[in-house]
Amino acid sequence: MADPVDNLKRADEHIAALARARPKSDIAARVRAAELQRAHEIRDAAARKIVDENAAKRIVNGSTGHAKPVAVVATALSDGLTNELFKGLVPFLKEIIGDATTPLIARLDAIEKKRGLAPLAARLAGIEERMMTYEGVWSEMKAYSRGAFCTHQGSLWFAADGSIGVRPGAGSSSWKLAVKKGHAER
Repeated sequence: MADPVDNLKRADEHIAALARARPKSDIAARVRAAELQRAHEIRDAAARKIVDENAAKRIVNGSTGHAKPVAVVATALSDGLTNELFKGLVPFLKEIIGDATTPLIARLDAIEKKRGLAPLAARLAGIEERMMTYEGVWSEMKAYSRGAFCTHQGSLWFAADGSIGVRPGAGSSSWKLAVKKGHAER
């Protein structure tokens, strides 16, 4: 059985090494985080065992001088110690997390108040609506949305409006000539 003091030292060394490591990828960072979590769990277990063993040695059962079994002491002491640690950590963590997130929340609030999300959503919809796509050779049976390009009789046409069955160059405002048919010189 490993000595809890040795386990504690090894866990501390491993945690320090992991803290110095700089992952080169997202996957490596996730693996490092999992290893750190496991190292902290091992360290915490070793520390609890040391505290429990020391407490067990100090607790004497009446006049016989025999120590109570470690398992009996460990449950009560570990739970109590854990609860006290959490009680102390929660306000500390709330303060740290609050300090870290307050500027971000303020920036988000300022952005939403300045522009709001509705104008950004409308702008994004407009950009998506104007997206240009090449639809190939014009076909009478095909539906063309605004922003589409197609070729017809050797020219490139831009769909200014959505249309179905409207022939490019037939006098409709649905199509605009983008590149006129030309003659290649050799």
